[in-house]
Amino acid sequence: MMSDYEFRTSRRLFAMLMLVLATGLGLSRSVVGQVQTDLVFLMDGSGSVEQCLFEFQKEAITKMICGGDCDNCVDTYLPHDGSLAISVIVFSGFFVPEGAETYVELTILDSPQTAETVCTTLESIPWPGTGATTQVAGLNMARQVLEDSTTGGDGAVGDYLV
Repeated sequence: MMSDYEFRTSRRLFAMLMLVLATGLGLSRSVVGQVQTDLVFLMDGSGSVEQCLFEFQKEAITKMICGGDCDNCVDTYLPHDGSLAISVIVFSGFFVPEGAETYVELTILDSPQTAETVCTTLESIPWPGTGATTQVAGLNMARQVLEDSTTGGDGAVGDYLV
């Protein structure tokens, strides 16, 4: 059972993720097969985050990608039509010297099978559970992923929200 603190924190994390989805994905309508949006999920794996909250982060992202069922990606919040590419980065002082680690490279969600593969990888991410809160390293790595992105067609970096 979650403590009151864990419950409030998990609700805030979920609200932040939904805000990212509402602002980031609502800006463009998908054109099948043409990536419109690159989305990088940042997960806090530092020592101040208990394992249950780390697992909650993984669960929230999995629900958005696969509707919560990695073996049957049907009812999802994110499109699987090639219009979205995602990446997953965990930040923690555990990852020395970078302060962050990319677990899912920028991947175009072009089918339920691709989404299932991403979710399976996401579920296998271990909880670092130690180290400083290196969110700046995570943000820098996310910025680099977005700037290096070639999924948007011409490779040019547009506006992005961090």
